[in-house]
Amino acid sequence: MQPTRVIFFGTGNFAVSSLRYMAKDTRYDVMLVVTQPDRPQGRKQEYIPSPVKQAALRLGLEVWQPESIKEAIALARIRSYQPDVMVLASYGKILSQEILDIAPHGILNLHGSLLPQLRGASPIQTAIAQGYQETGVTLMVMDNKMDHGPLLAQQALTLTGKETTPELETLLADIGAELLRKHLQNYLDGTLAAQEQRHHAATFCQRIKKEDGIIDWEKSAVDLERHLRAYTPWPGSYTYWKGKKLTLHKALVSHEQSPLSPGTVYAMPSPSSRGSLAKIAISCGKGSLVVEEVQLEGKKLLPIEAFMRGCPKFVGGILLRAPQ
Repeated sequence: MQPTRVIFFGTGNFAVSSLRYMAKDTRYDVMLVVTQPDRPQGRKQEYIPSPVKQAALRLGLEVWQPESIKEAIALARIRSYQPDVMVLASYGKILSQEILDIAPHGILNLHGSLLPQLRGASPIQTAIAQGYQETGVTLMVMDNKMDHGPLLAQQALTLTGKETTPELETLLADIGAELLRKHLQNYLDGTLAAQEQRHHAATFCQRIKKEDGIIDWEKSAVDLERHLRAYTPWPGSYTYWKGKKLTLHKALVSHEQSPLSPGTVYAMPSPSSRGSLAKIAISCGKGSLVVEEVQLEGKKLLPIEAFMRGCPKFVGGILLRAPQ
């Protein structure tokens, strides 16, 4: 029996576990991996291949990085492989109906939420930022609407309330690979029927922009601590101090309500050390954030103790949403 011919679409870390699984399962022949072009990243703007491209090359798979997937030449190339089915996870581009119609078994999508919750481009970050207690992964059949197609399988994951985006992404990526292992062959054999989504219950999330990382100190400390975890590593959670960008990497919630205006940095006395200054906190709309790690523009990431040795006047400073 010939293996099922597969084209895999993916870009981000969420897709890597699924690609590895499909490449190693002898029931499938991953003929082509389609991923986004290398993009400039970091301060040096070096061109870095996507996580999926890096994984595909290590697996010895053919990689294609079209800038546009909608042109006739792109459609012709995909058709030339005569795939039986296509699988997509964290690709980052919308596929046309012409592409959806190429494979006899269509395109299956792994989405990082329990659809119809959190349709859209940022389900993992949004689940953290909004304090979800549970999320998961959905295996679905794609149609021409965003995350709208019928469902094949889902697996839930209870959240601890401590996950960062990379940590949660890794957990969900492994769940996605497991869903493919359990259910893909049944779908291809016709023994797994797709179920229509509860469209009336759908919720949505937006594509994250750089400016979404700006910290609004009028919000509660609980919301802002989630913000830090959700927007790690990009776009980061940042504010401005003395005209320079200051990124907060780690912080804890204190329910102590400071009388200071939101965004004011203050020293929080430790009750066990006779008034000695043990913590650096920032007043929020409700409660305070106790800072653990920060990074000033152009400088290294530092524990707050090391940062304070170089910037002792940080205490008493006012953190702003824009440089002044």
